Formats: sequence, C-alpha cells, structure tokens
Amino acid sequence: MLDHTLQKIEDVLTSAPGLTEDKKQQLLGLVAELKHELSHLSETEQDNVLKVVKSNQLEVLELSYPRVFALAKDLSVAVSGLGV
Repeated sequence: MLDHTLQKIEDVLTSAPGLTEDKKQQLLGLVAELKHELSHLSETEQDNVLKVVKSNQLEVLELSYPRVFALAKDLSVAVSGLGV
C-alpha cells in the first residue's frame, strides 16, 4: 500500500509542469529516501505506519519511526504550496 502511494507521488512529481528539473530531483530524492527507509520495515510495521498516518497520530509516528517521520515531514513541507 505504501509503495503504491509513493509511486503515485513520484508520478505526480515527474509530470508536474510547474517544477524545475532541480526541484523535481530534490523531491524525488526525498521520496527515494523515504522508500529506502520503509524498505527496512516489515510489512506489519509498514501497515502500522499507514494506520498511524491515516489516524493522524503523528506523535506516535514520530516516536516509533523517527526517520520515517522526518522524511515524510520534509517531503510534505517541500511540496506544500507547489500546487502538486
């Protein structure tokens, strides 16, 4: 499920006409880092991350998976206001 979501994000970023090539690469790099970090988690842990995010319990995510939280936050901040 997370892989599918991250792939959709990559697709949107890749095809976003308003982004410079440098910005696209920066954002795609953040997605790649997030994918890499998630790849170290078991399927059950990935499901837990998704449940926590969906329930908006970000404090739990930050405490349980600090690196995932930091990357997701960085990506969110970077794309906010870009219109993607």
